[in-house]
Amino acid sequence: MEIRVMREEELSYLFEWAASQKWRSEPEHIACLFKTEREGFFIAYVDERPVGMVLAVSVGESFGVISNLFLLQEFRLRGLGRRVFEHALEYLKGRTLFLDSVIGIEEMYARDGFEAQYDVSCHVFQTGSITLPKSDIKVVKHVDIERVLAFDTEASGLDRRDYMHCLLRSEKMVFRAVDDGDKLSSYGLRFEYADGHKIILASRDINEAVTLFFELIVNIRLHTPIYLSATDNEPMVLAIITLLKMQRVSKNVRMIRQV
Repeated sequence: MEIRVMREEELSYLFEWAASQKWRSEPEHIACLFKTEREGFFIAYVDERPVGMVLAVSVGESFGVISNLFLLQEFRLRGLGRRVFEHALEYLKGRTLFLDSVIGIEEMYARDGFEAQYDVSCHVFQTGSITLPKSDIKVVKHVDIERVLAFDTEASGLDRRDYMHCLLRSEKMVFRAVDDGDKLSSYGLRFEYADGHKIILASRDINEAVTLFFELIVNIRLHTPIYLSATDNEPMVLAIITLLKMQRVSKNVRMIRQV
């Protein structure tokens, strides 16, 4: 088996294989990761045939994320998947690692020192099912990008400026924020996802977050699925999911391996 860095023309395999597993890919997210962290995109070949992949992405100076681990069915049970996974571990050696495990296979990752921390769920909302009462919160469409990057760094505690800069510059990304000119207090992003759209919210105030949510779906046709992901340690996002009566469509386990 040969494992090497994925070329741009090989990204089609990533989306093809993800679709075969019914994974909901995020094209804009993948595109920006590939642009800023392409050395962590690995593809595996056997006899010149592409058979598997894994993403091993660095985040800041101390963290790494492993995702999209895949091997064609006919090549499984030969230890090849293990080699692909170990390649990712070696590439991110010395970092605290995160991955999302499918429910029921946590023990496989536990053998490599990963510990389950909390659930990660994706929920769906149908446009038109709830109407937000008029809000006095002022939402803007444009904010100086450096202020958004600074806000993200402070809120996440991570240095991911290159990735976020790419995401915010995408023509397919819709951006809204609560900003009075002196202080940026919340922002939201919307992008195409699965059979609808997905929203990401960065906010310290639930009223602002809900207002941004509805601002981001204005003019989208009725009954369009809108997705929102949350972890067990994000009470504000979970509160929005409860308020909007969103239905859970998937669930994974966030696992962490400390340095």
